[in-house]
Amino acid sequence: MPGLQWIWKGLHSRNTRPLSIPYLKFPMANSTVWQAVSAILIVLVVHKIWTLQRALKCVSHIPGRQFLWIDPFHAVSLVLGSTFPWAGRIGHYSAKFSLYEKYGSTCLSTVRLWNSQVYYWIADADALKIVTSDRHTFQKDVQAVSI
Repeated sequence: MPGLQWIWKGLHSRNTRPLSIPYLKFPMANSTVWQAVSAILIVLVVHKIWTLQRALKCVSHIPGRQFLWIDPFHAVSLVLGSTFPWAGRIGHYSAKFSLYEKYGSTCLSTVRLWNSQVYYWIADADALKIVTSDRHTFQKDVQAVSI
């Protein structure tokens, strides 16, 4: 194949022109559309990192501080409840109260990765009474409660 010989020769010869493969060129690399799309992606990534850091700062004094991939109170978690999240993670179905014992607290915290929402996992009966009775301070997710 003459094309491969030319590439090989171009890589090892000093007097040849720089290696250029036409099908590897990106036609949009210099366009303003490409620059706008990359700028928007950079802004979104920076915003996501900032919101995750802010959420983790809110729960910095509460044990746990793990990330959740899916919302623990919606349909997907009901389907995957026996297998996801994995053993040893907050929200695992078979963990029961072992994680509270591991962290030495009756309140654990997690942050949902996709929207930076903070979840508190409570195992104290008195605290649960306060949370369930004070509906103005502790607002419930109406969509999750209706399932």
